[in-house]
Amino acid sequence: MHVPIVTQPTVRFECGAAVINMAAGECWLFDTWRNHNVINDASQSRIHLVADTVGGEAFWNLVAAGRGHEADRTGWQPARIAPSAAPVELVLEHYNIPQAMSPWEANYHMRRLLDDADPHDPALPAAHAQVERFFQAWRGLWARYADSGEGQAEYWAALERFVQQVPEPVAMIRLANGTRWIDGVLARVAKMAIRRS
Repeated sequence: MHVPIVTQPTVRFECGAAVINMAAGECWLFDTWRNHNVINDASQSRIHLVADTVGGEAFWNLVAAGRGHEADRTGWQPARIAPSAAPVELVLEHYNIPQAMSPWEANYHMRRLLDDADPHDPALPAAHAQVERFFQAWRGLWARYADSGEGQAEYWAALERFVQQVPEPVAMIRLANGTRWIDGVLARVAKMAIRRS
């Protein structure tokens, strides 16, 4: 989420094929997994409040009520919310990196990455089978140790086995942002799957 605080109309954000200006006070949500860039061709500094969140129900309700970058903005004005002296209770995320990632989260990330690949890639069936085998192994470990902090050696061994057994055609599957599938798995799963002691 980006909330521009200080900016100017010439600042351009590029994400995928979209090019937009985020005006001060607006709130923008975009997928930083996509190729993105910002062009600030003015001499003024820009200041953005940036939050990385999984969000809860209320957050995603707000997102659903928003409008996409491609929507006609003619005559549209953002809803202005006046400052209030009333105390605000911030709801914060405290548990970002567990002792061990749940098998369902690991499976979700790996399959989302596969969803981002060319659906005609001949290596996709092998990739899905590889992910399923990893999910089964990780789920077995989770049933024994869950997020207790125990079983780290077994978790690490399963993760290393998985990475070593990924065949090259599966590892090389290209994602929409131009990166390889295995690089996405290493960044989204392997790096976060087990908290280092």
